[in-house]
Amino acid sequence: MGTLIQHRFSSTTAVVAWMIALSSYAAAELPAIGRAPSALRAEVLQPNGEYAESELVAESQEKPVVYLLIPATRWDRPIARFLKTLDEKLPGSSAKAEVRAVWLTADAAATREYLQRVAQSLQLQRTSLALVADEAGPAGWQVAGGVQLAVVVAYHGKVVAATELGSANETDVPPVVEAVAKALDE
Repeated sequence: MGTLIQHRFSSTTAVVAWMIALSSYAAAELPAIGRAPSALRAEVLQPNGEYAESELVAESQEKPVVYLLIPATRWDRPIARFLKTLDEKLPGSSAKAEVRAVWLTADAAATREYLQRVAQSLQLQRTSLALVADEAGPAGWQVAGGVQLAVVVAYHGKVVAATELGSANETDVPPVVEAVAKALDE
């Protein structure tokens, strides 16, 4: 009898853990491929070090844009390498493609300070840095728990590719560059 109770308990525990894991992924709400992305209001770091409120999607209708959604608590060196590599490789696929790296944060003040150091350290050429004061992301751009980086590629006002990565580094850049090149060819 003790074995049966133990078995039921461990099965129940496994099911509950699985449901919790699924619920965190169910919270994701990235823009759907083939559709227009929702508005994405963010504070964008300007060259003078100040921040300006901006609607990133409206500004980028006619050029390919790679939106990177980065939960601030998941930022690390491999993501920095991803960002730097994408910034370097993207011009080869398109002279007009841009990257918008958006930190999702609960602490906007600390993130504003930190993004200035990121900009100074990485010296990005084609990437703008921004933040949204919402850890999960705004409506239509929500990232699932456990995701380190969400990537959305849009061109002519429509999403052409979207994915979430549990972990990412510079080896994950080629598929993003290919998605931009494919969008330009169509």
